[in-house]
Amino acid sequence: MRFAFSPDFAALFPEYSRWLVVAHNLDNRGQHEEVARLLAEASARIRSDAALAANPAAHPRLAVWREAFRRFGAKPADTRPALEALVRRVVKGDDIPYINTAVALMNTLSLAHLLPCGGDDLGQVAGDFSLRLAHGDEPFTPFIGGETEYPAPGEVILADDARVMCRRWIWRQGDATKITPDTTAVAINVDVLPPATVAEGEAAARELAERLRKFCGADIRIFLLDRTNPIAEW
Repeated sequence: MRFAFSPDFAALFPEYSRWLVVAHNLDNRGQHEEVARLLAEASARIRSDAALAANPAAHPRLAVWREAFRRFGAKPADTRPALEALVRRVVKGDDIPYINTAVALMNTLSLAHLLPCGGDDLGQVAGDFSLRLAHGDEPFTPFIGGETEYPAPGEVILADDARVMCRRWIWRQGDATKITPDTTAVAINVDVLPPATVAEGEAAARELAERLRKFCGADIRIFLLDRTNPIAEW
């Protein structure tokens, strides 16, 4: 399987890098009290940060994603980056549900490190997949169903050979490749834009990898992609 950045995407965001955690032989069934505790503790730290609670969008690690959205023509006030939306839910007092262990670990990482983290079921990916700019005719089915829609031309999308997997980079996940308790292989992204550093992304990705091994028994490979190394194959 192959994941890549397209040249047009890399040219628009030369400062971007992605740590990709690929896990196979995943046991994603059931719940773990320790994972639930980690998620709750990460949420509590967000709520205890007075500046973050007062204005999440002003935090440098969140503001940079608003600016990235503007760069490809999206309005972040209308379609908030998923990381900001997650932080706002926690600040408001909502508990983040334990959907399944892999997703709970991804949400924990996002909150603990303030880095976008998302994932896809590799068993549902059609062919290869890439982060690229949309042509505008690629079909997208929203998470948990809904009518088919299409991205705007130039919008950053994650797409395989058949459809859009995620719209607006880190905004809205598609239904087809969502991670479920029956998922046995995943690709999980840890996204890095300055002021976050590549080293901080690596620390978060390796922390996630260890937890996927511990709680899901997964076999792990980790890749770093950037504009000079835009392809991962396994």
